[in-house]
Amino acid sequence: MRFLLLSLSLSLLLSSCGKTGVTSSTRTVRKSDTNINSSIRANTVHQPNEIPDISGLISQLSSADLRLRPRAISMPNGSVRYTYKKRAGEADLTLEEIKQRMQNPINYEAEQLAITKILNRLNQLGVSVVIGNTHSNQAAGTWNPSTGTIKLQTSLVQKGSFDFYDTLSHEAIHVAQSCRSGSINSNPSPLGLSLKYSLSIDTSISHPLYSNDPKENLQMEREAYSHSSEPGYSLVLLDHYCNF
Repeated sequence: MRFLLLSLSLSLLLSSCGKTGVTSSTRTVRKSDTNINSSIRANTVHQPNEIPDISGLISQLSSADLRLRPRAISMPNGSVRYTYKKRAGEADLTLEEIKQRMQNPINYEAEQLAITKILNRLNQLGVSVVIGNTHSNQAAGTWNPSTGTIKLQTSLVQKGSFDFYDTLSHEAIHVAQSCRSGSINSNPSPLGLSLKYSLSIDTSISHPLYSNDPKENLQMEREAYSHSSEPGYSLVLLDHYCNF
């Protein structure tokens, strides 16, 4: 039986009007199943290509991080509108918090270092990580154990370091789940990690793309969602379960 784990992708646009407006948007969700260069743009369709140049990928993610910083836009009527990208599960920022984030931008060096380490470890294990179209526009990433391939949506690069790390980490946990069953090409099985329950995770798990998944698959998805954003944890899991 072909086994595919996916990472979903949903987006929400919120806006507030008034003398000083604030517009925010959430990022992508997940469900699990190149040459990285300046030609990659959001929503561009390419054949899937492996990532040969990690430093080039990190450079593109850094550029995306700069574009996603909060901005102040002067409106024709003299008012100012602030726009920013909101991470999944993050509460709406106050105007003061937005200004603070503009003055002190979030540093994503930890996520970028983790991305580099995970990609290197997956390469050592013989897992191919490719960037290209997944089977659904709502799937930000997929893990296919039968081919030993993680596929990440092309547009994910444009979402910046945090989203890229979170999705890559999610899929890496699925790889560890396969290793738990015997090899990277084995059907995944739960690792027995603690499961978290939150509005963000519950919303992801209840997505229609998971509607036909058996209970054990949903448990593995919740397991991956519960720990994907924890710095370095997916690498620990890979080292522990894929130590062949």
